[in-house]
Amino acid sequence: GRLCVSCNTGFASAWLCQHINAFMTLHPQVQFHLISPRTPADTSASEADIFIAYGTGDWPNLQVMPLTD
Repeated sequence: GRLCVSCNTGFASAWLCQHINAFMTLHPQVQFHLISPRTPADTSASEADIFIAYGTGDWPNLQVMPLTD
């Protein structure tokens, strides 16, 4: 399969880059794609499977799970 994650460059470089290798080791069959949104709260990329975004969580038609307060 394929997994496309949308997150801002700060999160990608500070956290995601440190953990993506472990994910890829556990799931070598997954094609991983990372895209950067136009703004930190942008959830408009139709190709993204997961959005890691900043905001209040008020995104209609999306399942929201807070990562932190």
